Amino acid sequence: LAAAMGAVQRAGLSSVLVGNAAQAVRLAELVATLRGQGCNRVEARTDLSLRDFIRALAAAPLVVTTESAAAHLATALDRPVVAIVGGGHFGQFAPWRRSALCCS
Repeated sequence: LAAAMGAVQRAGLSSVLVGNAAQAVRLAELVATLRGQGCNRVEARTDLSLRDFIRALAAAPLVVTTESAAAHLATALDRPVVAIVGGGHFGQFAPWRRSALCCS
């Protein structure tokens, strides 16, 4: 994770880790760990409403997620997405090869 975050920062981007209130402590620990490894432009948000979350996705230059709702929303908003998905239904639900927006 730190290597990926470092690459994001070298590209001049900031990172926002999004979760719910129950994940606040874990996300704060993760941010502290990443900052300790030199990833200074990272923050955690656990206070976003659905509307705020969608606005954040719409403004993101890149969305990296393991959560399918975020992947679907970002795709619908025409944002570049890296989605880490299981292999159970490859091609049916992701990577959206039937979409004109999909890249190979």
